[in-house]
Amino acid sequence: MDPHTGDASQVRAGDLILVLDTERSSEIQAIQSAAREVAQNVFVGPTSDTLDKSPLLEPVSRKWKPELREIAWWGNPGAWGYGRTALALRHRFLEGLPEGVALEAQPEYQNVAPQYTWVLSDKPDGIGLDRAVVESNLEVDLPDTSDLFSMPFGKGRLVLNTLHIAERLNSDPAADRILKNIINTMN
Repeated sequence: MDPHTGDASQVRAGDLILVLDTERSSEIQAIQSAAREVAQNVFVGPTSDTLDKSPLLEPVSRKWKPELREIAWWGNPGAWGYGRTALALRHRFLEGLPEGVALEAQPEYQNVAPQYTWVLSDKPDGIGLDRAVVESNLEVDLPDTSDLFSMPFGKGRLVLNTLHIAERLNSDPAADRILKNIINTMN
């Protein structure tokens, strides 16, 4: 792998596009266009707390696309009124970290736990989501959500993430491990 900085116009067939964060909608649209046409794999990094990028995502199938939503009832797992249980699945994105356990309850994940999640409601059949973190919510009317997953996107694959990986790189072993696993898996 030969990493370098650049823009979406420089993408070649088979490239892995690593996006840690972007503030401009034109960048997001150019990255998606490159992914659909030539890139085999794309990773979209943590979404800044001030910018909801979900309206900028192109539909994955027909009009369907994931929607970014702030996590409600953030608090201590097990506390009254806490409706979120994020489960870290046994998944290659999480190798070397606790798997098959509640995410927020594990010290390894405390610094990367997100403030947002991707809502996956009304997903059409045939879209193969590969989820590393799934949500279980006590409120039965809430749709299916995920903090880290991949899905087909044109000729490539898109990884959507809300974990605080970019902000914690080189300072938190969990962030470093997850990013390394994603890159290794997508190559």
